[in-house]
Amino acid sequence: IKRLENKVDSLFFKSSRQRIAEKLMDTIKRFGKEDESGNVIVSLSLTHDEIAQLTGTSRQNVNVYLNELREKGLIEYDRATISVKPAYFKSDLLT
Repeated sequence: IKRLENKVDSLFFKSSRQRIAEKLMDTIKRFGKEDESGNVIVSLSLTHDEIAQLTGTSRQNVNVYLNELREKGLIEYDRATISVKPAYFKSDLLT
């Protein structure tokens, strides 16, 4: 129930970037496994469209945000995994 309440609040009061960042962080916390180099690996095959549907935003917004994270060297992703660098958790791109 609490997770549903948070999702409703997020849809009404947060920007699309914030919603995408929160969904990515929630996914990392729930499904991430740390590897030997300190990166967190999430082995889920979520498409940009699925992330957009989960966050109530457009696929284009998801694509722009994830590409921005990739260009900054904070994440790497393909169809099956997302690799999150330790610097991501200290990034100002989370807001």
